[in-house]
Amino acid sequence: MIKKVLLVNPPFPMSERYCKSFESVGTIAPKLGLLYIASALEGAGYEVHFLDSVLEGYDIDKALNEVVKISPDIIGITTETPNMRRSALFSKKIKDFLGIPIVFGGPHPSLLPKEVLSHDSIDYVVMGEGEVSTVEMINALNSDSPVEQVSKIQGIGYKNNGEIVITEQSGRTRNLDNIEFPAYHLVEINRYKPTPHQYRRLPVASMITSRGCPFSCTFCSSSEMFKRKYILRSVDNVIEELVYLEERFGIKEINFWDDIWGLSKHWVEDFCDKLVKEKIDITWSCSCRADTVSEKMLHQMAKAGCWKIFYGLESLDSDILKAINKGIKLERIYDSVNLTKKAGIEVHGNFILGLPTETPENAKRMVNNICKIPFDYVKFNVLTPFPGTVLHRELTEGKWGVYEENQDKLTLHHVTFTPHGYSSFDELDKMRRWATKQFYIRPQYIFSRIISMRTIEDLKRNIKGFKAVAGL
Repeated sequence: MIKKVLLVNPPFPMSERYCKSFESVGTIAPKLGLLYIASALEGAGYEVHFLDSVLEGYDIDKALNEVVKISPDIIGITTETPNMRRSALFSKKIKDFLGIPIVFGGPHPSLLPKEVLSHDSIDYVVMGEGEVSTVEMINALNSDSPVEQVSKIQGIGYKNNGEIVITEQSGRTRNLDNIEFPAYHLVEINRYKPTPHQYRRLPVASMITSRGCPFSCTFCSSSEMFKRKYILRSVDNVIEELVYLEERFGIKEINFWDDIWGLSKHWVEDFCDKLVKEKIDITWSCSCRADTVSEKMLHQMAKAGCWKIFYGLESLDSDILKAINKGIKLERIYDSVNLTKKAGIEVHGNFILGLPTETPENAKRMVNNICKIPFDYVKFNVLTPFPGTVLHRELTEGKWGVYEENQDKLTLHHVTFTPHGYSSFDELDKMRRWATKQFYIRPQYIFSRIISMRTIEDLKRNIKGFKAVAGL
């Protein structure tokens, strides 16, 4: 009989998640997906434990020791593509030691369930949103006919006499307000800390206000995971969670980690108005598309405590944006950056180097152009073709350039693909390092950061960030 459930964020060294110079400043945030499932399981009467191996800095053996101490009846592990191999090894050690059922979930298992279940130590996969299906699956395992009952559950994969079975895809959760808040009480939330440029005040918590994204950028797996269906929580439900985090844990800042935040201008207006009227002392940041904001909306957000917006811009080359189906015009990007700055909100631009049709020449032109735009922060990732995306399928078919499949390196920081214009992987990697230094190691930029600092915490954050960039 299953009574005690352990949910695990498996070992994943910071030195491998990020390039080495950013190891000490990389984000470590609670796994909201696991914490949502933890709440659902607790609501169903199960005893739930949570182990964050990344936060603790555990390797596989240390994490295994903690698992053995807890001695669960079943274990759930979330994993991403670059950590799948290590997670599978971890599960094998657990299986050899305890012999308990092991369930995998997260982006990689959701998109490639058969590959994940091909590992002997992995018994079940939960695909997509797992709050309902995980509870149903464990209830089924506690029944008199577990195989029969499990086969009736949507959105899972399992093995039946060695044969891998994938059940019918589950429907999307229609009302996110019906889902319990994440089980924050299972983690030491004050120990988590984002990258220096992602917060102003501590302690910080992460939240989501929506699930899914209606757009179809070819490099992104969200459209595959959520089938381009965007579902939004009510304003009152989000405010309730904010107040809970503030009163119960003393949270002073929120990072909204939605795939895309604020698509409904009416929702944003209502949300910002209530934050102001109820005098909730929370600063916050979010991720938006540059073509979904307006001047009025940005001023409302600033008044309500928003201090930074993360824009996923990817490129400033029209042909490249067209190749990845970004669906945005350059003029809109420039206008939104300027309007955001005018509203008093800092701008973080995310760019991807090595996209289809890019050459070293137009990459350098783009970087030099970026340096003329009033970004407060930028990030240069290298193209990461995640399995399950349109772009991954294109690259494996030989389109756009040279691709070497290596899931361990799909971290946004390691080169696995170069478009036809580049001569080698090394050339693209050097471009990433050059671009980052070109933006940050500028007298004008350094001076702007110095005069923007208001607190000792600001000084500490900027020193950490500068050391990371200088170490590239």
